[in-house]
Amino acid sequence: MGWILLFIVALGLLAACVQAGAAVSGSPADISSTPPAAGPSSSAKTSARQGGGSKPGGTQTIPSCFFDELAAKAVAELTLPPHADDWTKVRAAYVYVVSRTWYIPFDDPTLSASWQYLDRCGHAPTPYQVMATSPLLYGIGSCENYACALMLLLDHMGFETLYVPGTTYSVEGAMVEHAWAMVRIEGNWYHIDPQLEDNVSQGMLQYKYYLKSDAEFSAHHTWASLLAQPTEYDLSLPDCPETTLPPPSETLVKKPEPALPQAVAAAEALRESRGEAVGVPPADTLPPFPEV
Repeated sequence: MGWILLFIVALGLLAACVQAGAAVSGSPADISSTPPAAGPSSSAKTSARQGGGSKPGGTQTIPSCFFDELAAKAVAELTLPPHADDWTKVRAAYVYVVSRTWYIPFDDPTLSASWQYLDRCGHAPTPYQVMATSPLLYGIGSCENYACALMLLLDHMGFETLYVPGTTYSVEGAMVEHAWAMVRIEGNWYHIDPQLEDNVSQGMLQYKYYLKSDAEFSAHHTWASLLAQPTEYDLSLPDCPETTLPPPSETLVKKPEPALPQAVAAAEALRESRGEAVGVPPADTLPPFPEV
């Protein structure tokens, strides 16, 4: 009888160990149900997956991402009121990009010298992050730079955005290649075009190209299936059924126009100070940035 009793006790201890191990390790369902920590932007989430190390003692550290820092700095300069609603945030970002960016052609050597380099997180930036750099750091850019700078700020604040290549009318009345953005607010998508707004402002910000519907934008923009594009960029864009009532016109206070040679020198100095290789995305991965 003694050995039977010992056998029963041993089985009980084994079962207790199995249950304890299951409680510590967790089932796949238990692990997947734990929500991930929220990050300020998609590139920050990417950095958490791709970069990172450990501090002594095993505490994981995530390296700071250059483009998240760039967006965070710009958003801090918006001086938003506490608990600002989505409409206030989008408007502030729009005014910020328009007021600090001076237009130069896409093929200007100042831009074609490019600002493409690896992020501090150790991965190549997206083309959209690259295009956002020149307005936010140096105050210059073409239509795609305006659009991407606005997207970077809005993405950082938690909005969904899309980059839209298309065409619009030039000053001479011809259709030319162009780019702008779309943003989703409270479930609805809207067209938003900061570069064209800047082009027609003449010292007054009138919000002519701010949060507009498909119907209104189609009077002066074409996009998606109306354009010949590579298959992967034959955009199936969401509908923009509504136009918002524009805010009152206001004086546009532009940041002083930068001296282009100094902007180029600053870009080169930044790259050298970072001590990182230039990260140029392969040509076949770039979206169809128009050469306006």
